[in-house]
Amino acid sequence: MPNRLTPRELEVLFLAANGKVDKEAATELGVTLGTIRTYWERINQKLGTMNRTHAVAILLTEMNPDEVRRRMQRARPRRHGEPQ
Repeated sequence: MPNRLTPRELEVLFLAANGKVDKEAATELGVTLGTIRTYWERINQKLGTMNRTHAVAILLTEMNPDEVRRRMQRARPRRHGEPQ
C-alpha cells in the first residue's frame, strides 16, 4: 500500500516514523508547515488512515523490512558536525 505514495510523501512518513514532528519535517525538507499538512492529508487519503500513527503502522507492516530499515537510517537526525 505505501507504494502508492509519492517519494516526497514517503519521506514525510519516514520522518514521522523516525520521531520527527511536522515542524521538524518541514525544516528538514525545506517546505512550509502547511505543505507538510497537505502531504499528511494525501498520505491518509491514499492509505485509508485517519492519523499519522496508523499511517506509520501501515508502513511498518506492509513494506519490505530491509527497505524500511534503509530509509529509516537515511531519515534519522544527524548530529552537529556529522557528515551527510
